[in-house]
Amino acid sequence: MIRTVTLNTGFDETFVVSEAKYGGVSDIVEQWVQPSGKGVNAALGLRVLSVPVHVYGFVGREDLAGFKECLGREGADATLVELDSRTRRNLTLLSLAENAPAAHFRGRGFQVEGEAAVEELVSRLEVDCEGGDVVSLHGSTPEGAAVGTWGRFARVAWRRGARVAVDVYGEALLEVLDACEIDVCKPNEEEMRVLPGASSGATEEAARAALRYMVSRGVRLPIVSLGAEGVVFAGEGRLYSASAPVSRARVLVGAGDAFMAGVLASLAGREMGSSESVACGVAMASAHVEGLRGTMLADRWRQLLGSVQVRDLGAL
Repeated sequence: MIRTVTLNTGFDETFVVSEAKYGGVSDIVEQWVQPSGKGVNAALGLRVLSVPVHVYGFVGREDLAGFKECLGREGADATLVELDSRTRRNLTLLSLAENAPAAHFRGRGFQVEGEAAVEELVSRLEVDCEGGDVVSLHGSTPEGAAVGTWGRFARVAWRRGARVAVDVYGEALLEVLDACEIDVCKPNEEEMRVLPGASSGATEEAARAALRYMVSRGVRLPIVSLGAEGVVFAGEGRLYSASAPVSRARVLVGAGDAFMAGVLASLAGREMGSSESVACGVAMASAHVEGLRGTMLADRWRQLLGSVQVRDLGAL
């Protein structure tokens, strides 16, 4: 079972409009609302690929029923701890007239007081987690939560025999890398800068330093995502890049979450090498960026798997 953990969940409301005419009037062509947050996004991507997944996270008390209902429609089970605050609302605006990617506007995340909510969610994960599971930790740390919060989730999962994947950032990234053995870790170009040796310098050298550091902490598959340039990753002392074609970039926000969905899907299936797992992630990210959803997203992912280019960049 894949189990994703997201502490700052939300609702993403997407509007597709005829044109973005500031000061004027245009038509809404399509709109939809879906539960969101980095791990929730990854979970929905996994469901598109028909991979079983269980979502863990915080949610505002008044939003509990609606959030679970939305996830249930996608076939994702959830364990949610209620907070006495409103779940954030995010807005995505995609204009059909402009040849540009969608704009995304993000609301403020949760603020927690004390450790009770974190303790409850950690305990629920510990009860559910089994050997062979993959527990994937995603996103930001709520205001008021300790920097070591993500490390607590990682240690519990690891002690239960699960593999651990990490897509968190800031000081929490440094802390979680010291918490236990990590199977997958994927900071992006900005997030990697917190790692020793990667705080300055050109992107390629900083990414190489970030990967070296993750390897030194025992990460089995360390990855740095570089947006439109694809990803770089390390394996057996070598540095590799991976990318896939995108016909037209329509939705850039969430590409990293789609990438994680592809990698996690590879961990849920047959045993794969590093390059194969990364290719699954890159293909999913590229399909997401093209703005596809549902079965069209899954079909495009399968099509792109054969188009992922992996290059050996030499010794790490």
